[in-house]
Amino acid sequence: MKIEELRGKSSEDLLDLIEECKEKLFKLRFAAVTDKVDNPSEIRKLRKTVARVKTILGQRESAPAEATAGADE
Repeated sequence: MKIEELRGKSSEDLLDLIEECKEKLFKLRFAAVTDKVDNPSEIRKLRKTVARVKTILGQRESAPAEATAGADE
């Protein structure tokens, strides 16, 4: 998923996406042990998607703190 698409989503949608990706990732890792994964690069893509979403959520949480910190100076 592109970063622009992710930034356009609400925080709730992003949290749901994280849970969905983690479920898929668990299933793929489990299948990888039994050598039945058709596309092993999917694991890497899911890990990166989770990291991107967590980064966006972190930026959203820190943005209000930065705005108030700048107003105090």
